[in-house]
Amino acid sequence: MQKVWHKLIEFETRDLVERALERRHGRSPSARVINEVTSNFIQAREYYLNAEKSAITVRPLLLYYGVLALSRGLILALDIQLSESALKPAHGLEIKEWRGTLKNELRNVCLLEIGISEGAFYDLLKTTENRSYFRGNCSEVNWMYSFDLPNLGTRLSFEDIIKCIPDLSEEYRIWKDKEFVASELKAFKSSEPEHHIATLKLPVEIEHLKQILPVVNWNILNIDVNQTEINVDLPKSYVPYFVQKLHDHDFVDIGDIYLVPPIQESVYLNTLSLYFSASYVLGMLTRYFPSIWISLGRVEKGDGIFPLINRLMSLIQNDYPQIVLDFLRSPYKFET
Repeated sequence: MQKVWHKLIEFETRDLVERALERRHGRSPSARVINEVTSNFIQAREYYLNAEKSAITVRPLLLYYGVLALSRGLILALDIQLSESALKPAHGLEIKEWRGTLKNELRNVCLLEIGISEGAFYDLLKTTENRSYFRGNCSEVNWMYSFDLPNLGTRLSFEDIIKCIPDLSEEYRIWKDKEFVASELKAFKSSEPEHHIATLKLPVEIEHLKQILPVVNWNILNIDVNQTEINVDLPKSYVPYFVQKLHDHDFVDIGDIYLVPPIQESVYLNTLSLYFSASYVLGMLTRYFPSIWISLGRVEKGDGIFPLINRLMSLIQNDYPQIVLDFLRSPYKFET
C-alpha cells in the first residue's frame, strides 16, 4: 500500500494538482477544483490507513469509504467541469432485497444483488468511459479498452462480480469446488476489416470457451488449435470481455489480460467499477447486516466464502489505489 500512496500523495498538494490538471486539460483549473480534488484524496488516504489498522468487523466499511473518496477525486480530476455540489450525493448502487436473500443464511451472500442507479458509481463509469487500462504480460500499462456503458437499472449479483476478477480464481475454485471460467489472452488483433483474431493460451476447455465467447452462431467460427494456443476468428462487431489479472507472476506488478464471460449478455464493467461494486457489497453488508458479516469469520455453517472475501479485501486495499493512479497518469503514448 505504501508504494502507491507515495505516488498518489502529489494529488494532496495544491501546486502539483494544479500542474497535473493543467497538463491534462490544457488550462488552469480553478481554486475550487483543486481544493475538491485534493480534499478527496486526503480523505481517501485516511480511510485506507484506518482500514488497514482496523478490526475485520469494520474494515470493509472503512475500505468502501476510501474507495468512494478515491473515485470522487478521480471523477473531479478527469472532468474539471464537475464539482462536488454537482455530483449526486448517492452511491450509484442500490441494495436489492437483501433482507429476503439473506434470511440469516450465510451461504446466500453470493446471491446478494445490487442495481445501478445515478450517483458516484455511474459517474465513475461515465467519466472513465467504462475504460480499463491493462498490463499485458508487462509491469507497465500497455493497452486499454472501453466498453459500452451498462443501462441504469441493470442488476448484478455479488457472484457476478467475483466471476469477473481472475485474481480470485483460486479462492473461487476452493469455495465453489469448480473451476473459475477464464482464459489468458496472448494477443488480440485485426485479421481483416471485418474480423478479429483472439489468441488464447492453452489449456482451455471448449465448454468454457463457449461461455467466454457466447457468439450467436458458434458453429461458423474458425478455430485453430496448436500445441500452446488456440486462435479464434471473431466478427469485429463482437466484443469479448477483457479483464485484468495483476498477480499471476512471482514478479511484482506484472499482469496478464484474461477473457471471462460477460456479466449478462453485453454487460461489461471496467476494472475500477468491478472493484468499486465489490467494495460496496462488502461495506453495506458490514454496515446493515453486521450479524451476518461477523458470522462469516466465526466458523459457522455457510462460511466457505470467507477466504475469498478476505482475499478480495486485500485486492481492494492494495490494487484499487493503483488502478486510480493508472487513470491519473493517462493518456498514454499508445493512446495517441
